[in-house]
Amino acid sequence: MNNLAKVHAMQGKYAQAEALQGQALEISRRVLGPEHPDTLNGMYWMATVTTLQGRPGEAEALYRQVLEARRRTLGPEHPDTLTVLAGLASLYQAQGRYPEAETCAAEALAGRRQVLGPDHAETLDVMASLALACQAQGKFRGERAGRASGRRTGSPETAGRLAALPRGEPAGRQSGRAEEVRRSGTAAHRRLPGHGGQETAHGRAGPGSPGPGPRQGRPTL
Repeated sequence: MNNLAKVHAMQGKYAQAEALQGQALEISRRVLGPEHPDTLNGMYWMATVTTLQGRPGEAEALYRQVLEARRRTLGPEHPDTLTVLAGLASLYQAQGRYPEAETCAAEALAGRRQVLGPDHAETLDVMASLALACQAQGKFRGERAGRASGRRTGSPETAGRLAALPRGEPAGRQSGRAEEVRRSGTAAHRRLPGHGGQETAHGRAGPGSPGPGPRQGRPTL
C-alpha cells in the first residue's frame, strides 16, 4: 500500500496517494505502535504528500512528530533523523521562513558531516539548502550568490554552485556561518575528481561551475 501511494504521488495523483498513505499509516499505528520505524516512515511520507497537496501547516506538524520520535528512538545524529531535519528545512524555505530553514539545515549539515562525511551527496544537498537560507537573508554579498542556489542534486554541480558563493565579507548577522558554507563548498568542489577547475577573475571555475538559477520541480519522493 505504501509503494502504491508513492507511485500515485510520482504520477501527480496526490489525493489518491494521500488516501492510500493514510490507510497504511492507520494500520501501522494500530498493529506496530506509534513509534515503530515503519509507522514513522509512513508519517514522513504522509508529510511529503501533504506538502505536495499544498498544506504546509499539516506537513510541519507531521515532520515535527517524526523528528521528536526519531530523536528519542534513534538519536539526534541517525541518518533518518537528519533526513527529517532536511525535509523541514526545505519546507520552511518554500514558505519563506528563512531563519527556521537555516537552523534546521545547519543542524542537519553538522550531523551529516559527522555521520556521512563532507563529500557525501546528502551532505552536499543540505549544504546547498543552508546556502539558500543564508542567501535569502542577505548573508552573502555579490550578485554571484544567486548561483549557489542551483538545483540540489548531490552531484558535482551542487558542489560547484556552492563553490561559486562570493568571496569577501558575508553580510548580515551570523556571517561566520555563511562564510563557512562558502569555504566548505569550495573545498568539496576541489576534491571532486575532474572538477579542480582553474582560477578566474571570480575565483575557481571549471566543469562544475554554476549554470542557470534554480529549476522548479516536484519534491523527490
